[in-house]
Amino acid sequence: MDLEPAIEFILQQQAKFHGDLTELAGVVNRIAQQQLDFNQMVSGFHQEYSAALMALAENQKQIQEDHKALSLKVGEMGDNLKALSLKVGEMGDNLNALIAIVDGQIRGPKQ
Repeated sequence: MDLEPAIEFILQQQAKFHGDLTELAGVVNRIAQQQLDFNQMVSGFHQEYSAALMALAENQKQIQEDHKALSLKVGEMGDNLKALSLKVGEMGDNLNALIAIVDGQIRGPKQ
């Protein structure tokens, strides 16, 4: 029995298997690198998303504070408008009294 062809066949198969394993190792390494790159990208997105949420929360808090301050100012303006309206009413009364006095001076006393 000649073992040489069988041994040569086994060596060829082993060399092919080794080449396939080397190629497979390269594929696994590329996949591992892609996974690392993907994880870094997701981590970056997560950090950006977290920062955006924090900024949004800060902006919302500032908007609420500004809204509260604006509401107070609007209330003060309402109070000031009421006071102004009363003053205008008093001025109208004073103006009517002045008109009556001037009218009395011009026309003379009522008889």
